[in-house]
Amino acid sequence: MELDETKNEYKVWAIFCHLISFISFGIPFGNFIGVLTLWLLKRKESDLVNENGKEAINFQILCYLVGTICFLLWPFGFGVVIALFFCIYACFEIVLAAIKANQGQVYRYRYSLRLIK
Repeated sequence: MELDETKNEYKVWAIFCHLISFISFGIPFGNFIGVLTLWLLKRKESDLVNENGKEAINFQILCYLVGTICFLLWPFGFGVVIALFFCIYACFEIVLAAIKANQGQVYRYRYSLRLIK
């Protein structure tokens, strides 16, 4: 999906919608709260930021669900393997989404729960 907004300011905010999950990684619930806060503050200013923010929030919800499953399966050894592969996948997807946002486009995560529409 390509939007006609190409102002650099909005592109930067759209990029931050995805990359803020890396910045706030060490804070409990930081990746979700960071994305949600940024989206709530900037969603009405730009369709580009609004759409990228919704995609980022939906993906972070999926990350929490996978993290919970990994935590529950950790004692059996499966959680370690799933967490490792999903972490690599999530980093790859977030970087791809940031690149698309820099091009003024909205990246649709391949595997994401579309709870916020």
